[in-house]
Amino acid sequence: MRCFDETHLYILPELQRMWRTVNRNLQKRKDADPWGLETSTMYAPGEESIAEQSHKTAQDILAGKLKMDNLLFDHRQASMSTKLGDKDSLINGLKEAYGPASDWMDLDGMIQSIYDPRNPVSDSRRYFLNQPTAASDSWLTYPEWESCGDTELTLLPGETITLGFDGSQKRARGKADATALIASRLSDGALFPIRIWEQPDGPMGEDWRVSVEEVESEVEEAFKTYRVIGFYADPAKWESSIAKWEREYGHKLKVKSSPKNPIEWWMTAGRSILVSRALERFENAVHDQELRHNGNQHLTQHALNAKKVPTPQGFRIQKEHPQSTRKIDAVVAAVLAYEARADAIASGAKMSRRGGRIISV
Repeated sequence: MRCFDETHLYILPELQRMWRTVNRNLQKRKDADPWGLETSTMYAPGEESIAEQSHKTAQDILAGKLKMDNLLFDHRQASMSTKLGDKDSLINGLKEAYGPASDWMDLDGMIQSIYDPRNPVSDSRRYFLNQPTAASDSWLTYPEWESCGDTELTLLPGETITLGFDGSQKRARGKADATALIASRLSDGALFPIRIWEQPDGPMGEDWRVSVEEVESEVEEAFKTYRVIGFYADPAKWESSIAKWEREYGHKLKVKSSPKNPIEWWMTAGRSILVSRALERFENAVHDQELRHNGNQHLTQHALNAKKVPTPQGFRIQKEHPQSTRKIDAVVAAVLAYEARADAIASGAKMSRRGGRIISV
């Protein structure tokens, strides 16, 4: 057995190389049935420490993105509804995070440290409640986004929706950006990923390229399955497909990006005011818990990866750096779907009941 402690601190390249070397050597001793034990405090999202990479690996296994069966991941954290300013709520959160060990921990001492104004709230949530907290330039925080999640949300065939799309193609170097098709239900704005395509990590991702035919087939199926009244798509690198969608579906849409191009919705700097307004609408909906999502892990990761960058016209969102593997495309598609819904409502689309069935008029 090999032990690695406090792997949230394994940020420097030499520490990560050491971890990988030891981990590789474990695989060479089959008869010894070797295994490694990794323990850590909650990591700081975005630092890409070994702890963060291990957490992402566990999430990808659960999501079916990785074909691995040799990882046991045990994680405890306080509920995201824990209120630091409410002592009873805080005590319950500490007990939830520490489990049986809370019986011999100094909870009162922890509370005094949490209430000390010299200690950042983000650090208190990480170190005492074992919660992931966003960097100072993050667009959305984990508690905010998590509070909007509801894994029991279901999108039924025939429901009225708007769609948002953000796509990518193969990157010459590094990991390609993701491609995402997201739905927003007209009745409540709830977000449902129709499909998110991401380049797999490791050998499975070599020579990977998103299938245009597969994406177009998914869009076609969405129009067959649901009542789509609006569809906004960033056309960058997908101009041909979006032109095709406009020809096939443009006349069916109740809300359009423009009379000439009903689906094309550029997220470029030339439209910075419109982009900023759409991002602000989405952000406010998250802050006010007016927006809901079904807890999809890929969408959650993308939402938390987005960095907020001020501009003269407002702000925009971006990855932490151009070559980052921490993608944001799914949340961009979600913003577009939510903006299409807002425009649909502004144009008069609403829900009413006829014969016991909710329909859009």
